[in-house]
Amino acid sequence: MAATNFVRGSVLKCSFPYVDRPSRPGPHPHYCLFVDSFEIRDRIYYAVCYGTSRLDEPLLENHNGAIFSVDSSLIKGSPMSMRVTHFVCSHVAVIPDRWVYRNFQARLDFIRPEGRKGDRLRERMYDQFVLLEPLMEYEALIAVNYVRKTGRPGLPGETTLR
Repeated sequence: MAATNFVRGSVLKCSFPYVDRPSRPGPHPHYCLFVDSFEIRDRIYYAVCYGTSRLDEPLLENHNGAIFSVDSSLIKGSPMSMRVTHFVCSHVAVIPDRWVYRNFQARLDFIRPEGRKGDRLRERMYDQFVLLEPLMEYEALIAVNYVRKTGRPGLPGETTLR
């Protein structure tokens, strides 16, 4: 793991790569859930879960329901332009530092114990996050190994969204 100022539960605004151009930044920013950071060949990379406002059957089916939906009221920091963000925990890319928008800083507001104590909604969200975290970490390792092997950032191999 590389040194970073992002912590568990950070929400980043990124140029997440599209499936048709897996090693190039996407043209539109997406809110993504930070998984981990890595140093590869003396450069910092971030593993992030794709975020979308569009939740549909193909998305749920293709990712076996591994979707973490968060209302923007449960995310503190920079304001978000959508009411609910659906983080696709099995759609993880490893992106270079320069694909992250530095003018946006946010964090899930239920990671710290004091942020959820006595609040059933936040406790439930945290429990769901904890259940999905191992999947995010596993997918991040697949993506990191892909970057190490190919030298190209982005989505590994045959990864598809819908």
